[in-house]
Amino acid sequence: MAMRLRRALRLGRKKAEPAAWLVVGLGNPGEQYSRNRHNTGIWTVNELARRLGVKLKAEGRSIRIGYGEIAGERVALVRPRTYVNESGRAVDQALRACGAELEQTIVIYDELDLPLGAVRLREGGGAG
Repeated sequence: MAMRLRRALRLGRKKAEPAAWLVVGLGNPGEQYSRNRHNTGIWTVNELARRLGVKLKAEGRSIRIGYGEIAGERVALVRPRTYVNESGRAVDQALRACGAELEQTIVIYDELDLPLGAVRLREGGGAG
C-alpha cells in the first residue's frame, strides 16, 4: 500500500530540467571503506556538493543525487550506494533520473596505475 502511494506521488511530480552533465563518484559503501583509496570518487563528489551547496538525496535504493550549477551548466552529482564493481546499474539509474546523455557523463574513481594525486582525462571507457 505504501509503495503504491509513493509511486503515485512520484508520477504526479513535474519532471525536472535535464542535467547537461552527470558527475558520478565511485566508491564502496560502509564505514570500513570510508578511508579507502577506492572512495576517491565519493570524496570528490562530496566536496563538489559541499562547495556548490548541493544536498544529495536518496533516489531509489542505488543512488544519492543532487543538482547544482557549474560554469552555467546544470549538473547532477551522484554517489552510487553500491560497491564499485556493481556500479553499472546505479549509473544507469542516475542517467534515467537526471536526463543527461551518456556522452555527458564524468566518472570519478581511483586508478591504481596512476601515482596518487595524478589525474587522467579520457573519452570512452574500459579498464585502465
